[in-house]
Amino acid sequence: IYQQYDYALNKYLGLKKDKIITFKLEGTNVKKNYDIIRDELLKYPEIIAISGSQNLPINIEQSTIVNDEKGGDSSDDKSIYQLRTDYDFKDVYELNILSGRYFSRDLNDSINVCLVNKTAAKALGWTPEQAIGKTISDDWVHGDRKVIGVVDDFHMHSMHMNIKPMLIELRGGRFRKFASIKLSGVKLKETIARIEQLISSHSNYPINY
Repeated sequence: IYQQYDYALNKYLGLKKDKIITFKLEGTNVKKNYDIIRDELLKYPEIIAISGSQNLPINIEQSTIVNDEKGGDSSDDKSIYQLRTDYDFKDVYELNILSGRYFSRDLNDSINVCLVNKTAAKALGWTPEQAIGKTISDDWVHGDRKVIGVVDDFHMHSMHMNIKPMLIELRGGRFRKFASIKLSGVKLKETIARIEQLISSHSNYPINY
C-alpha cells in the first residue's frame, strides 16, 4: 500500500503542481475585479504567476465534438475535452510546448485560436509540427479555431485513466471559476495571509484551498 501511495504522490502528471495554491472564485465582485486583484497580488515578489480557468487542470469536465475539416464527414468527428483558461496558465503550471506557441497578450490573441495536446493532434492525424496552422471545426457559434500550439500531454483526470484529446481555449469573464497562484515558497505564511486579506476585501465567501 505504501508503494502505491508513494507512486501516486510522486508520479509526474505532465505539469508541475508544486508551490501552487488553488481556490474557487466565488462572488460577483471577485470575478468582476479579477484583473485588479491579480495585478495587486503580482506586486508581491513571493507571487510568481496567477491564472484563472474554468476547471483545474486535474479535473477538466467540458468537452465538444470537433472535425479536422469544415463540413467534413461525421465519421471523422472526435470528442475532445476543453480547458478554458488565460494567458498565464502556462507560466503557473509550466506546460511543455512541443510546437508553436502559447497565447500572447502582445499578439492580441482572440478566442478563435487554440492549443491542443499531443494526443489530440495524433487523433486528428497530425504530428505536433503539422498541427500548427490547422483548423478545428465544430458547431461553435464563433466559428472555427486555428491551432497555434501543441502542448505535451498531462493527466487531466485520474492518473489511472488514459490521457484524452484536449484543446486549450482562451477565455475569461464568466468562464473563470478557479484561480491558481504559483508561489516562490518564501514567506509562505505571510503570502497566504496577504492573498486571503485581498480576496476577502472583494468577497464575503470563505477561501477554500
